[in-house]
Amino acid sequence: MKRRFTYLWIAIGLLILFVFIYLPGISRYHELKSEEERLTRELHEIDGQIQKLQEEKSLLQNDLAYLEKVIREELGLVKPGEMIYKVVPGTKALPQKPPSENRSS
Repeated sequence: MKRRFTYLWIAIGLLILFVFIYLPGISRYHELKSEEERLTRELHEIDGQIQKLQEEKSLLQNDLAYLEKVIREELGLVKPGEMIYKVVPGTKALPQKPPSENRSS
């Protein structure tokens, strides 16, 4: 009977030792794995951005209509003789009273 308790305490001691040795390593492994997944997603996003920029570069080098559109939109350049009208959204003209009502008597 005493021998069984000794084996039980040895087993419990080994179990506790196992938990203290391997548990931090296992949780660190999971942290590193999630970090790897996050970095992989970020890498895919950056690859997509690179692809879009390469496509835009190609358009700017080869498509004159696209180049003109970008120049007009981003730099605000116009051809000679053109006029630009800017519309300011969200503003209302205040109604004005006729000049006879504005005078104070």
